[in-house]
Amino acid sequence: DKDIASFYPMRILIAEDNEVNQILAKKSFQKLGYAPEIVPNGKIAFENFLKNEYDIIFMDVQMPVMNGFDSTAAIRKQGADRKQPIIVAMTALALEGDRESCLKAGMNDYLSKPVHIDSIKRIIFNYGKKLQQHELKEKSYTNADLVDNTVVNRLIDMADDDTAFLKNLVELFIKQADESIEELRILSDGNDYDAIFQAAHKLKGSSLNLGAKLLTEFCKKMEEAARRKDKQSIENSMSGIRPVYIATISIYKKLTGLT
Repeated sequence: DKDIASFYPMRILIAEDNEVNQILAKKSFQKLGYAPEIVPNGKIAFENFLKNEYDIIFMDVQMPVMNGFDSTAAIRKQGADRKQPIIVAMTALALEGDRESCLKAGMNDYLSKPVHIDSIKRIIFNYGKKLQQHELKEKSYTNADLVDNTVVNRLIDMADDDTAFLKNLVELFIKQADESIEELRILSDGNDYDAIFQAAHKLKGSSLNLGAKLLTEFCKKMEEAARRKDKQSIENSMSGIRPVYIATISIYKKLTGLT
């Protein structure tokens, strides 16, 4: 199940006031390979939205301070000024017409409590594909932009007739890159610039060896920003690195027959 986060890397926020539900939700997402952020009410969810870019927000409907409907309305009111996340309602009410109320409030989907991991998977699969298509459409890259064919051809020559060599190499790269990008995402919220530099440097090394040239450039920018302690540039690089990574691994998967 942890492979799901590799195919659909996302930044996820959960707004839920019940501590038991928070623990269960966190565990469910961790089993899928995600490290969600969790806040206890809609007001903090909105404040976090203003500071960060999320792909999906799982929003409890009934919360203190600010409920899920009001939080969603505040987020949608920002319009195109900020990246608009997918918002999925979570409610134990299960009243007739509840789903329609959530959609009318500006939410994209609806889950009844208790929320099971299979329901979360459905949301991830459904919206993960749409988010990837949207990001790649917004930022259209050619194969030549993303991959250094000289390096790729050298790897193919090195593999000779060993068909498993490239496949295993790409699988390892994806595993390590997933971990590095998730580490960078978490670190980018803080001020440990040495750790950010080291994580970017590690990803740069493996990207360079596989000929992932645009991903390498993003890592270089992040290294430089970490040296300058330039938090804004680090955040800018983080927002751009994911669509580049998704497009890059798509090329390598096709090359090696990975699905």
